[in-house]
Formats: sequence, structure tokens, C-alpha cells
Amino acid sequence: MESKRKIGLLTFQNAYNHGAVLQMYGLVTAIENMGYDISVINYRNEYFLEYYVYGFSFIRSNGYSNKLKTFEKLIKNPGHFFGTIGRGRKMARFIDENIPISDWVTREQLPDLNKKYDTFVVGSDQVWNMSLSDYDSTYYLDFVSDGNKRISYAASIGKEYITGYEYDLMEKYLQHYEKISVREKKAQEIIKENFGLNSEVVLDPTLLHNGAFWSKSADKSGRVLKKPYILIYMIQKSTNLIRIAEEVAKKENLEIVTIFGAKIKSKHKTMRDASIEDFLGLIKNAKYTFVTSFHGLVFSILFNTPFYYELAKSIPNNNSRLIDLCSMLGVTDREITDKISHKEIDWNFVNSTLEAKRRESLDWLKKALEE
Repeated sequence: MESKRKIGLLTFQNAYNHGAVLQMYGLVTAIENMGYDISVINYRNEYFLEYYVYGFSFIRSNGYSNKLKTFEKLIKNPGHFFGTIGRGRKMARFIDENIPISDWVTREQLPDLNKKYDTFVVGSDQVWNMSLSDYDSTYYLDFVSDGNKRISYAASIGKEYITGYEYDLMEKYLQHYEKISVREKKAQEIIKENFGLNSEVVLDPTLLHNGAFWSKSADKSGRVLKKPYILIYMIQKSTNLIRIAEEVAKKENLEIVTIFGAKIKSKHKTMRDASIEDFLGLIKNAKYTFVTSFHGLVFSILFNTPFYYELAKSIPNNNSRLIDLCSMLGVTDREITDKISHKEIDWNFVNSTLEAKRRESLDWLKKALEE
């Protein structure tokens, strides 16, 4: 390669949750390893910032301040409030230290990026779930000029249907992509059935690296627990997960540690301010993990930590990515219903199957960038 092609990555770069940051880091490092000069486009979508970033801030610079609402959050759940602030700061530190990212870019400034980058990649995460961005067509790379390349990597629609306006946006912009890849089979079906376009189902960027790669970060965690424990990581309320985890903990004399979402309370030891390194370390060193989170499932698999997962009842559209991954790896028997299976996981099959799919996904990405 005579000179490094410059690549701009568009994703949800300021969603301060573990999965969002780790998928971004995974994709950036995978592309860097291929010899490209990549940086994340620090796009300022105000709707997204309001929902994901400003929700626990008394001072906001963009005029969206709602101090009374924020104060109510503090009074009702001070542990979660301060934990969220601490987590956000730690994730911002991780991004600053590990991920090349541009200065803030507004909607009006986006066309200028065509002079800076040769290729634009959008993905992964639910970048094509328009309800998360207030139907912002930026995430379809509408600002990219015809002389530059558009690629999606593991883009997710995040649901099993599209609305009329989403249909219009996808019909207008996807035809201009050189290569399209998605994270779920359902997204592939939607794109083919509605627009006649071919796409590839590829791995989430976190799975482009093996457990040894992620251990480098996990081993930097300062939170090493002495007593064997079960880790619970939930992003929505549980039907049977907590009850069964408590039964297993009692039977095997294990402690329970939780990383919970905003509206979930726990009587167990809860780490709301877990850094990226803490998150990875807690999963790696657990005796078992009980999760409703896709990335909680992913890293349990990467670290070969025995896991159980529960599918969402209230928001079933989020289930497809968990189902697809577990079906591919032959571990659907780890699903939590009203009971759990005690059959051991065949890690040799899981690891070899995942490695083969990893090679396929990396090959697809490499060819998409080269062509």
C-alpha cells in the first residue's frame, strides 16, 4: 500500500455504555490492523446526546438543560446517578486513550469530510434504528460525495420491521453503497425483500478479536474479587434470571455481583460505575454470567465463561442478535426459561466455529475496503 487510505467511521461514538464503546474499539482496531488510517467521526446528533449523554448532567452547553428532572433522578436514586456519572467519565477516558476520534462535527460540517476521508464506514450498533437518532439520514452516509466509497459494517436496524419513513431513507441511500453488511439475518432479509440489495451477515466488531486480545484490557481492571461470584448483567427487567441466579449462588456458595441498567434495582453488590476494563474483567473472572445483554453474552463467549442468557419479553425485537449468535455457536440450550440446562458448553466447538466466522468477517471487511 503506497499510502494509507483515510477512513472515517460513523457510529454512536458517545453512547456511554460498555457495548457501544467496545464495538467501536473493536472495529477501529480491526481496520487499523489492516494498515489503514482510521478515525471516528465525532458527529453531534443533538437528539442522541440529549437521550444518552446529557441525562445525568446539571450543566449542558447546548441549551437542552432540564435541571429539575436531573435533580429528581439524583433524589430518587443517588447511587445510580453518581454511578452513571463515574461510568461516563471512565468511558470517556478509555476513548480518549485508545480510539482516534475527530473534533465535534455538526450536520452542516459533514460535507467537508469528503476532503479528509477517502472511504466512509458506518456501523456497527443500531445505527439504522432511526428512532435512536430522530430519523437522522446522516447514518445512511447521505453526505458522502459520489467520488468516495460508502461501506456498512455490521449495521443493525435493531428491530424486525421498518417504518414508512425508514423505508424511504433506505431506498434512497443504500443503493449508493459499494458494499453492505449487517449484524442480523433479519436486517439482511429486510434489505433484500424491500430493496433487492444483497448484503452480508457479519460478526459484531467485538467478535473480530479473540479472548486473548480483550484480556489485555480485562487484566487492567482494579476490581479483582476474592470470593467466587456470579455476574449478573441486565439491560431490562428479568422474568426468571435473578431467581435462578440466586438459586445457583446458594447451591454453590457464590457471591452475586451485578452491573445493572437504569431502572433495575438490586439487593446484591452492584457496580454502576464499572469502567471498560472492569466490565471485561468482571466477565472474564466470573464463575458464571447471567445476562440479558448482547455484549454481556459476547464477552462471556470470548472468555469462555459459562453463561446463561434470558430473552426480552417486553422488547422482543432486541432478541434477534442473541438468537442468531447462540444458534450459530450451538448454545441455545443456555437460554433461561423457567429453568436452566446444566449441560456443559462444548468450548472447542464454540471457539472453532467462531474463529471460522471471524476469518470470514475479516475477509469481507478487507475486500470491501480494498475494492
